[in-house]
Amino acid sequence: MKMQAVTYEGVRRMSVSNQTKPKIESPTDALLKVTTAGICGSDLHM
Repeated sequence: MKMQAVTYEGVRRMSVSNQTKPKIESPTDALLKVTTAGICGSDLHM
């Protein structure tokens, strides 16, 4: 199953791409559903 994800591709370069949904593989794993996110301008300068 696929999902959309924002991926960091380099300085000032981010994109939305289709990724495989993660799955629980060990008892200490957790999946979080992000409902809201923001990107700060300083995040783009990494």
